[in-house]
Amino acid sequence: VMIGDGLADITSCLLGGCGSTSYGEQLGLMGITKVYSIWIVIVAAVIAMIFAMIRPFINLIYSIPLCVNGIVLFW
Repeated sequence: VMIGDGLADITSCLLGGCGSTSYGEQLGLMGITKVYSIWIVIVAAVIAMIFAMIRPFINLIYSIPLCVNGIVLFW
């Protein structure tokens, strides 16, 4: 599975896309919350896609200083 993910990332990058971050973050979140239901993950993904299309929410995310985003991503 990891080899397939790596090959998909390489192909995506060669075609001008961005790589995926699919395993570490999701498994860590599932381990912390103890929620392993695929349906909850699907609902969360749909909610995230809806939020990504709402301009005020996008502006709110962009208003966060880069140094704060960097610490959140590092944590």
